[in-house]
Amino acid sequence: MHGSVPAGIYTGLKFDLGIPFALNHGNASTAPSPLNFTAMFWSWNAGYKFLRIDTGDDKFRMHLGSTGCDGGSPSSPPTTCARPNIGSVILTGFNPSHSVIVADIAALLSDSNLDVNDPGTPPGCQADPDDTDCGPVLPNLGVNFADGSSSPGTQKFFSLTTSGGADDHVEIKVASSADGGGALVAHPEFDVTEAIPIIFAECFGGSGDDCSGGTRLFTTANPGIEPIDPAEPDESLFKVADTTPITLELTALDAGLVFHFGDVTLDHVGATLLLGQVPSFHADLEAQLTQPGGGAPSGTFSASFKLTTTSGQYQSSEPVTVKFTPTLAAH
Repeated sequence: MHGSVPAGIYTGLKFDLGIPFALNHGNASTAPSPLNFTAMFWSWNAGYKFLRIDTGDDKFRMHLGSTGCDGGSPSSPPTTCARPNIGSVILTGFNPSHSVIVADIAALLSDSNLDVNDPGTPPGCQADPDDTDCGPVLPNLGVNFADGSSSPGTQKFFSLTTSGGADDHVEIKVASSADGGGALVAHPEFDVTEAIPIIFAECFGGSGDDCSGGTRLFTTANPGIEPIDPAEPDESLFKVADTTPITLELTALDAGLVFHFGDVTLDHVGATLLLGQVPSFHADLEAQLTQPGGGAPSGTFSASFKLTTTSGQYQSSEPVTVKFTPTLAAH
């Protein structure tokens, strides 16, 4: 899919997996493309399949669409659908310059047993509220199995990666210095002496390839922060106890550099971000740098973070410093 958005700084993306009611119930044989693709159509009454996945051995099918549609016939539109089954997706840390949306079938089926099927039902899940095989699948699409409403908090079919490839992404692991206590450790799994490329994304108020007379925005989806697993005792890196809340705090920040995560902005020393509770968080920060346009970008810009917790079991970590260097293109 291709589209355009106004120039600006973006921190996330949200969309629905489905078709609006007014477009979902019509004559597929006369509808404009892509609504004329009849392989994705049930009937006028039921509407379209929003998602269709069929395994090669036909042991499992995932057909998502609205159900419980009343007030019509198989060849006429309904007036209502009891279960819209429209998935809701929210992806934080999205940047239109280099983010790529991935649909992961392994994540979709991670809670399902493909060798077992609810007796008396078609293989897999076809959005039937009485089919228990749909129970573990629909939430992974952002749909509440109980009533067919949207449930963005459970969605895990869609995720983000970067177009620059895995080699451009760096991670900081959250650990502790001792088994069952000690200090938190922000352990970078990359060479902190090397600057991370931060890529030109947008020109504001300037002209030409170098944005002369304007302001350049550089961005990168770095660094990522998540709990360590497994522990590395030889390196004095131990797993932090489950349910321990972890907060990231900025301790140093060069001018022009900010970080975003969802609706949180880290733009000054002392700014904090609650990452979540161990072990269930993975935060990919969005680093953004603004610099005057004109000429080739240059320089190194750095930020330092420490980890804190409200748990009395651990002390705060020592700061870790991350460096960035602006560049016009991914490498």
